[in-house]
Amino acid sequence: MKKLEKNKIITPASLKSENQFLKEVDSLALSNAQLNVKRSFYEFLSKEAKFPRFKSKKNNVKSYTTNCE
Repeated sequence: MKKLEKNKIITPASLKSENQFLKEVDSLALSNAQLNVKRSFYEFLSKEAKFPRFKSKKNNVKSYTTNCE
C-alpha cells in the first residue's frame, strides 16, 4: 500500500468504480449508509452505545434512506 493510499478518503464514487453493483444504488443512499456506520462505530467505541443486537428480516422497517424525494 502506498503512503498516499493510506490517507485516502473513501467516497461513494470511489466505491462505485471498484464495485460495479453499486452503480445501481443512489449515491446519497451510499453516503448516508457511510455516515450511519461511522456514527455507530464512534458511539460504540466511546461507550455511548451497547453491543449491536440481532435484527430480524421479518421486521417491516425500511432502512433505505436518501436526501431527495
